[in-house]
Parts: sequence; structure tokens; C-alpha cells
Amino acid sequence: MNKQEAIESVKNTSYSVPIDSSMRYIREETAIKIINCIDEPEKPIVPRYIDTWIQGSEYNGFDLYEAMTDEATTDGEIPDKVATWIVCNPETFAKAWLYGYEVEKEKLYTVEIPNPHGLGHTVLVKDMYENIFITYIMNSDWRKSKVNQLTEVEIKKDFDWAWQFAEEVEECG
Repeated sequence: MNKQEAIESVKNTSYSVPIDSSMRYIREETAIKIINCIDEPEKPIVPRYIDTWIQGSEYNGFDLYEAMTDEATTDGEIPDKVATWIVCNPETFAKAWLYGYEVEKEKLYTVEIPNPHGLGHTVLVKDMYENIFITYIMNSDWRKSKVNQLTEVEIKKDFDWAWQFAEEVEECG
């Protein structure tokens, strides 16, 4: 049970007046304050490929040791990128496995391809099937649209030459 579950349990518990004076009760607010004083380990932040590795390892029934070693795959090899990250971050990996984790947010970019003769914007865009293509947009707020915000991997996959025009999306709020 985590702190939030304990708080919900306190809130959902019905209270009655004691019949004899040997029973002691505390107020709901006091119980919640006490619960909030409990230290909870912070969830580490891991890259998306480590999230994929952990989910796959759990799905396949591996324990922590197997997920951190070559025993985690049928061919006995962890992908190099995953193995390198685990070797460099073993404690973070173990904490992520035991306490849960958050996935690192990838930086997003917009790409406008220079077009000296166009009135609008020639940009990279992602369709509903995750295909990236070049299109022409007249809207001046095009950078705010999620379909125009791409990861570095998405841009470089088919449009490596356009990476030079990428501009990082600034987070709002």
C-alpha cells in the first residue's frame, strides 16, 4: 500500500462512537498528516528504451537479476544500448524495478524547411499513422500543433537532411 492508498483507506473508513473508554480514536486529518510524513522513495526517471526493457522483462516473468543480466533474453544478449545504461546506472535500474519509475520525456522539435518563394510554411508533419512527411501550411500558429512536434529520431529516420532546420519546442507552464 502506498501513501495515497492509505489516505484513501482512512477517508473511506467509517467511524463509530466507542462504547467503552478503552478505545482510542484519532481524527481523519491527524491520520492523513501522519501518513504524509512517511518517506516514500522517489521514482527514478528512465529513458523510454529502459521502460520498454522493464515492461518486456516483467511480461516474460524475469526477476531483477535476470533483467539486469544476459539471462534476460532467450539468445543471452541484452541490446547494447540497454546493457550500457544498466551498467552505468545499476542503482537507478534497481530502484525503477522495485519502486516504479517515470519515463523521461523526449525533446520535441518543429522543422520548417526554408522556402524563399512560398507564402506559408513548408514543414514536417506526422499523420495519425505516425508517418512523417513534408506539407505546406498557411497557419501562423503551426508550431503549437502536436502533429508538427517531432522527436529527433522521427525527424532523422527519413529526413536526416532536415535536422539542420529543427527548432526545439519550448514547454509551456
